[in-house]
Amino acid sequence: MNIYAKKGADHMKNVWSFLLCGLLTAAFVFLCADFAEAGEKPTRASLFETLQSVSDVHFQLTEKERTKKDMISLLEPYMEHAMAAKYVEANAFPEQAGWIFYGTDAPEVAIPFFSYDENTKVAVKDGSYTVYECVGDQDRGPVSYQKNYQTVTLKNIGGSFKVTAIGQSDTKPAGEDMMAEQPDEKETNSNFADNKKEDHAVFPLFVIDVNWTLAELFS
Repeated sequence: MNIYAKKGADHMKNVWSFLLCGLLTAAFVFLCADFAEAGEKPTRASLFETLQSVSDVHFQLTEKERTKKDMISLLEPYMEHAMAAKYVEANAFPEQAGWIFYGTDAPEVAIPFFSYDENTKVAVKDGSYTVYECVGDQDRGPVSYQKNYQTVTLKNIGGSFKVTAIGQSDTKPAGEDMMAEQPDEKETNSNFADNKKEDHAVFPLFVIDVNWTLAELFS
């Protein structure tokens, strides 16, 4: 009995060791995935592309009637589910065959009309990226406007940066401003090479003009 009991104890010990190793391995894999996801940083251009995609879907939802579920599905690649549902509730209107977005220059909830240039900033804080732009700030003349910031916040959700909030604020969004991308080195070199070619192309024409002028003088 002692021998069988010892073998049974050893077997259970091996089973528990195997299970423990499996759990530790799974935890390690999930942690690595989380760190990798958290370490991914978007560019200004990629964030702007996401916002433009939302605007494109918004326009698409004005073209024909759909169910609210279908509307949310079209927005979810670029929006958090809760935000997509809120977006649809704010913009969808009932029609005979379903729901539709109406075309308007001032929707209740929508991506602001950013200029997407140096005036459009991106504030980074705690893994959130807030695209914002200041509008107003005019206190001269018959009409005055207070400074107002249009904002859209994006977060990494499942490996993709999606819109989680759209709003406005009287104060500048908190966080460190993301620097604009530097021009691509190859593109810069290519432009420099093109300029050099243009410079070289001028000289033969100049020599021809001088020779023609001298020929005229001595003829």
